[in-house]
This record gives sequence, structure tokens and C-alpha cells, in this order.
Amino acid sequence: MATKRQKMLAGEMYDPFDPEMVAARTRALDLWQHLNATRESDEAERRRTLRDLFGKGGDTVDAIFAAGNPCRVIRAITE
Repeated sequence: MATKRQKMLAGEMYDPFDPEMVAARTRALDLWQHLNATRESDEAERRRTLRDLFGKGGDTVDAIFAAGNPCRVIRAITE
């Protein structure tokens, strides 16, 4: 039997109030709040927070502007 997370990722019906899903959502919101509270100049802490949030990321993370549904690259950030 698939977990709630596996069902969500597969686009199937799932219970968003399942304790596992609530905990994951709370963790993500806490990480976003932490990221927003860090200074732009504290690149190391911001990078750690982004890796915690997304699971990975290289040296060029956040060097593009992407938007839309489905998401697509709009342009490189050069400034």
C-alpha cells in the first residue's frame, strides 16, 4: 500500500491531514520562515536552509527566474 506522500506525488487522492503530511508541511513552513529571516549576506546559512528544504542544490541554485504552471525558466538572473 502506498504512503500518503507517494499517493500525493503520483497525483492520486490522499489525506492532507495525515500526521505525516502535516509534519512535512509544518517543517517546510518553518524552513521558509527561517530562510526569510536570514540576511542576504549570510549565504552559507541560506544555502544550508535551501538544501534542507529541497534536499539538494549546487553552487548555481537560485541563479534563474522560473515561474508558471508548469514551471519554466524565464531568464537568468544577472544582477
